[in-house]
Amino acid sequence: MTSVNPSAELIVDAQGEKLDKKFLEFLQNFHLAPGTPGYNEFATEEEKKKKKPIKYYEHLAKELKDNDKQTLYVDFEHLAKFDESFELREAILGEYYRYDPYIRKSVRQFMRSLAGEHAKDNKAYYCAFYNLSSLEK
Repeated sequence: MTSVNPSAELIVDAQGEKLDKKFLEFLQNFHLAPGTPGYNEFATEEEKKKKKPIKYYEHLAKELKDNDKQTLYVDFEHLAKFDESFELREAILGEYYRYDPYIRKSVRQFMRSLAGEHAKDNKAYYCAFYNLSSLEK
């Protein structure tokens, strides 16, 4: 039988918690403007007509839910445009495995905020990045 040490401290990764919040903010607030790649695929006719920017990752999350998928694909160029301080981008590029649990937590929170009943399950959500090669470290 394993005993629990009552004096053991829980170690919190403050940088990981900060990244979690910033990545969730990115997912919730990144917009695609009319004329940019991906816009026409997700914009409604009304949005196209009014030339309104769209919340791209909100559309992707709905697609994820509708297709019963678990991996959200994130364009790293979008992250670079959103993250003016480069803090989020550099953290993910430099220490991906350290921050992966926080990224997945953000995706799960994002799915819960949008999907109601879909997020009540115990599914694990993942994040995959693409377009990394077009960016310089």
